[in-house]
Amino acid sequence: MTRTLLLLAFALALAGCAGSPWIRNFEGDRSLLASSPDLAPTLRRIEWSRLLRAEDERAARRAASDLHPDEWTRAQKDHDHAELLRGLQVSADPASYRILGRASFRSTSIHEARSLEADARDLGASLVIWSSAYVGKIDAVRSEPVTEIRHGTWSDPGQADADRRTGTYSETRTVYVPVRVSADEHAYIAWFLAPR
Repeated sequence: MTRTLLLLAFALALAGCAGSPWIRNFEGDRSLLASSPDLAPTLRRIEWSRLLRAEDERAARRAASDLHPDEWTRAQKDHDHAELLRGLQVSADPASYRILGRASFRSTSIHEARSLEADARDLGASLVIWSSAYVGKIDAVRSEPVTEIRHGTWSDPGQADADRRTGTYSETRTVYVPVRVSADEHAYIAWFLAPR
């Protein structure tokens, strides 16, 4: 029974690690999410500096307030929401969108808009504002294939020495070894919005 529980816990842990980096790094109210497989979300890429400025201004508004944002009046929350959408270059009426959440991560892999579109559908987002930027070189460990060739001799241990059969063998296989490389790292941020 204990072994079964351990295997189940391991499987659940692996399932939690699955998915794209957009999904794994999503921060938001998951109760608002509703997968929409038929949805064709709009993806808008904006300048990195503009997206960071919009987030910095939002953080400054929240830090300057003597009240926690959870205690703000409806008017204060609506103003904060409208200012964030303006900073993200959303020209529609702010009341027509709700923010599902955001995702941010760094990676040495290039993440294309195609995977972001599928993830937006999974989250139920109709509009995604996103950006990426090169942040520099980092040391990364990659698995590289190496061909391993083995030669040897064999003998049948079940026979007496005089009758023992022997032979040679040659075996080729591919093994993966860790190699330290210098890789380009990119930062990614996306805001996921849905209609109200």
